[in-house]
Amino acid sequence: MRNILTPEDWGLKYNASGELFLNSFKLTDLADVYDTPLYILNEEKLIDRAEVFRNSASKIFYGNARVFYPFKCNSIPAVINAIRKADLTAEVMTEFELELALKCGFKPSEIIVNGPCKTDSFLFECLKNQVHLIVIDSVSELLNLICIQSSNPVKIDLLLRVNPNFIPKGLSKSSATGSKFCSFGLNELEILNALTIIKNFPKLNFKGIHFHIGTGIRNPEAYSEVIKKLYPLFRKIKAAGFEIKI
Repeated sequence: MRNILTPEDWGLKYNASGELFLNSFKLTDLADVYDTPLYILNEEKLIDRAEVFRNSASKIFYGNARVFYPFKCNSIPAVINAIRKADLTAEVMTEFELELALKCGFKPSEIIVNGPCKTDSFLFECLKNQVHLIVIDSVSELLNLICIQSSNPVKIDLLLRVNPNFIPKGLSKSSATGSKFCSFGLNELEILNALTIIKNFPKLNFKGIHFHIGTGIRNPEAYSEVIKKLYPLFRKIKAAGFEIKI
């Protein structure tokens, strides 16, 4: 039997007339003031859910885990400030999001940079601000970073995004962003090629591997399956003289 969500599940209440309330605010009154459509955020509920998620990750990984909130989900400053109250850190994908993270009070050490198609100006700002990590999406992006780094020779920690050629159960080929049908990430040969390049540039610090296999995955076993599938690659990375820390 499928569970049916009630208003209480969303932090809402209702009176005998069926009018919805968020805390002491009647939603129809807010609609009268601000018109519709109207987006309302339950800040208290958001902070609570974010803290639960952060604590569950820390518990499973014995405290050796951090949760980076992706600004692409909602970049409204009030939402970001609520996320900060829950002690989550920041994942940014554009120059605008990096600037916003810094203005909202995140330290560079609390920011990771992710996503394909990073512009040269974006990479320059990442180096300038010395962000915590940059996830490299392609060999060409790595070469762009090296070129930019020649004018700003700061040390930077990197992850390499691998495409594990994996389709989670229940996900279509077009939605599986870690499959051979998607152009995101590096294959095994490209990963090893990237490591050969990194070895020649001491200001580039390889920290580990990143992968994204799709959105809306409800079974965490899918991630375990990917890690097991990547064991041969992990061994080749170690044989090349690198340690995977992340």
